[in-house]
Amino acid sequence: MVRERKTARKSSARKSTYVLLDSPYMICMKYNEDIRHYVYRLNLCVEHFHYNVLEGQSDYLTPERRSQILLHTLRVRGPYSQLKKKYADLYIEGEPNDKYYYNGRWIPIVEYLEKAMMEAKREFDYNLDDDEEEEPLENEARESQGENDG
Repeated sequence: MVRERKTARKSSARKSTYVLLDSPYMICMKYNEDIRHYVYRLNLCVEHFHYNVLEGQSDYLTPERRSQILLHTLRVRGPYSQLKKKYADLYIEGEPNDKYYYNGRWIPIVEYLEKAMMEAKREFDYNLDDDEEEEPLENEARESQGENDG
């Protein structure tokens, strides 16, 4: 007679809590990748995950979830950090935040966030160019002062 060992744990306690490998949450933007290409690649991954892995039993195709996935996969540092901080409260306790609805429509859809990402990238690059231009001018001023002193 074989003795079975039973535990007091629920069966739900044994479920895995890790993120699936095909999950769109695992995607990250490559260095210098075009924003449109990244959003397209992310949308393909979301659709694949929804239809093939979860067999159509999810809310991944809703505009709210797509926006949340896009913001979640952005890097913490760099040009998109301000965008990520701005929409940090997009989802509260697993539910879309009501403040982002206007007349029953979700405001920060993926296309809107894509344009915001382009603007953030443009502003970030513009600020980098300004910083690079200021440094040589300071060096030239120091050199000209050194020539005048000697």
